[in-house]
Amino acid sequence: MRKSAAASIGRVVWLLLLGICLIFVLLWTWRARNRLPDLSECTRLEAHCRYGAMHYFFTIKELESIFDANETAYIRSCDTWVVEDPNVIKTFAQQASQGVYEGRMWGRSVSPAPIKIVCYRAGTRVASLQVYDGKVITGSKITWSSMTLRYPDRLADRSILEPAGIQRLRLRWWCAFSIGGLHFDDSYPDPNHWCDAVAESLRQYRMSRGGEPMRRTYTDLQIAAMFRCPVARRLASADANESREEVAGSATRDQTVRSWVSDYAMNPDCGPNSPGDTVLLFETRAGWNQHGGPELFTFDNHDPKGGCVLLNDGTVKFIRTKEELAQLRWKP
Repeated sequence: MRKSAAASIGRVVWLLLLGICLIFVLLWTWRARNRLPDLSECTRLEAHCRYGAMHYFFTIKELESIFDANETAYIRSCDTWVVEDPNVIKTFAQQASQGVYEGRMWGRSVSPAPIKIVCYRAGTRVASLQVYDGKVITGSKITWSSMTLRYPDRLADRSILEPAGIQRLRLRWWCAFSIGGLHFDDSYPDPNHWCDAVAESLRQYRMSRGGEPMRRTYTDLQIAAMFRCPVARRLASADANESREEVAGSATRDQTVRSWVSDYAMNPDCGPNSPGDTVLLFETRAGWNQHGGPELFTFDNHDPKGGCVLLNDGTVKFIRTKEELAQLRWKP
């Protein structure tokens, strides 16, 4: 009788231990299936732009005119590109591992991802990532079993995967975007104080989100960044720390700007009724409230050399040579 009881207890203990081990295995398997595989040992990443590199990297069609034919052809050649630098891959893998699991798709519909990144290790595909802003869905095709990962700060910084040539052109594009955003309304400011007037005008913009009280659309840090050419800002080592703060602190509403600098100058001869092809704003060396003509224009802010000009009709051009500069209309 005692032997039978002891045997029963032994079986119960054995079953309990077996159950605990099974639960542990299931939990480990569930955890492993609900996170990305280790990408740090990958040897190759292939990035595919679903709608083309021009659409993915340069989202405003009106600004495509700042690229010449060779640059446009290069951009289109990057519809698919390959990354094999082990340091870049490891950095991307570390960032990708920070995703927070949100569940499986289970039949949910979603628009196609603008970019897909396929990860290989020694020729074997390890993972396919459908990358959105702030979200990644796994799988070469999105199915019910595809895993969704959320990234509060997007996928940290996908720009580390960009070809070097694209990075340079994107800096030019951001410069064109910045100068284009400074276009005046019907009332043109006094050229002696045009930067002050534009900054003050931008401070008056208000918005409300989700029923919150009205607040400023742009912080001073964001406004200050609008006056800077991103290429010139990087080249000016004295301004490097300040420029990083402008970008990193753009959402912080209680920070102040240490100094106001503009890489753009105003053509005082351009007014509201001037022809549309008259130069209104143009790149120059760093200053504030600068105004004048082509003598102030600089080709030194970009690589390859050149500078952006904003015409009175809102068109942005990239000027590469002194001959092109001389062909611009500076007086009505």
